[in-house]
Amino acid sequence: MSKVEHMVWARFHEGVSEAEKESFLQAVRDFDGSVPGILDIKAGKNFTDHSDGYTHGWTITFECREALVAYGSHPSHLKLADPLLKAAELVKMDIEF
Repeated sequence: MSKVEHMVWARFHEGVSEAEKESFLQAVRDFDGSVPGILDIKAGKNFTDHSDGYTHGWTITFECREALVAYGSHPSHLKLADPLLKAAELVKMDIEF
């Protein structure tokens, strides 16, 4: 069974404060231990000019595809998704390794 890396890049809309951005990142970090199938989480602020305006990002490593699918409907994910989608433009990608 292959592991899955879920990657997200965020470009926050004008008016979203630094404190709000950090709050979103912390909410992602808090998935660790509360969402089954997560092996690792990394979240932070971009520090280079290679990101086409995307300022923040995170990666979540899952045990398998099934864990990623289950995460999509997990209450913790759903609680974060709506306000995050209102606050930022997101690019997402999932790979197996």
